[in-house]
Amino acid sequence: MSDKQFTELIRANPYYQTISSILHWEDPITTGAIFGFLNIFFFFLIFGGYSFVTLVSYLLIALIVLSTVIEFFGEHLHRVPNVNHEEIKAFRRDIHFEIPPEAIDSQLELVHYFLDKGLERLHRAFSVTNKVYTLKVAVALFLFSVVSNIFSNTTLVYLALVFAFAFPRTYQEKKTEIDNLASVALQKSREISSQAYEKLPPAVKEAIQE
Repeated sequence: MSDKQFTELIRANPYYQTISSILHWEDPITTGAIFGFLNIFFFFLIFGGYSFVTLVSYLLIALIVLSTVIEFFGEHLHRVPNVNHEEIKAFRRDIHFEIPPEAIDSQLELVHYFLDKGLERLHRAFSVTNKVYTLKVAVALFLFSVVSNIFSNTTLVYLALVFAFAFPRTYQEKKTEIDNLASVALQKSREISSQAYEKLPPAVKEAIQE
């Protein structure tokens, strides 16, 4: 599958527009509420000492309690201004906890693509058909292991979450500046790599080029 086909596959995903809208802050209130909730969730995970399962369980219990309160004391909600008890009951009644089969099929296609690409890259690295590529993978894995020793898994997931909510909108507004900085950084990394390569012993250079 080419990069263009992959892009088309992503855009055809039934959840693409919704997720894109959230991450680009098209509705600041909705995105802010989701981002705020996730920040609170990770705060309790990292600093509160709670486990993921515990927090999810507490959240579901809170929803059950809220639904129970609305069900048994809903007749008193008519006293609250701008609250329609019948609309709330209809909303709760119309919620369906199900996933359409076509949505599952589209997600499986994406999972298959990522697994296939990942296995292809691993095979390329371990077969050592391209020594430079294998060396790059080894260095990347080493750097990842160093970062993993500095930050916990939960912290890494949280940092990825912050990046996911911050970068798309920032890139949308500062595309030219970010592209220029990325170009300069890429050029600098190539210069450093070239300088490091030139300092390698001749025997190592020949082994890499074979």
